[in-house]
Amino acid sequence: MMMGQAETEVRAAIDTFSDGVRNGDIKAIESVIAHEPNIVFFGSQAGDKEVEWDAVRASFKEQFQETGDIQSEVLDSTISVVGDLAWAAYDLRYGEEGGSASDTFESRWTGVLHRDVDGWKIVHMHHSRGR
Repeated sequence: MMMGQAETEVRAAIDTFSDGVRNGDIKAIESVIAHEPNIVFFGSQAGDKEVEWDAVRASFKEQFQETGDIQSEVLDSTISVVGDLAWAAYDLRYGEEGGSASDTFESRWTGVLHRDVDGWKIVHMHHSRGR
């Protein structure tokens, strides 16, 4: 199945986000996340809920200080686009080094994006362990 232009653009935004996470690059991440007060990111741990860009940015900065050598491999993905709204689901194999231990696990990621004047932006994300 051939992807349309919008799906290609959404996948590129997600790739920019993923590369930013792997490289600890806040500038890349901030380029594809909406800087709005109502964005919500859920993490895989109890209590992992960040609302609005400043809280999301602070969470990523903290993660990058605590972990290193972040790796992710896409195992499966789907992207759907209707007008200026898109949603994506990814199955990932994720690994990171932190402190004296390393951790590798499979996870699921879902995201909602909207088309902004300067490209697709993530407005919601949920990450959980397991597949």
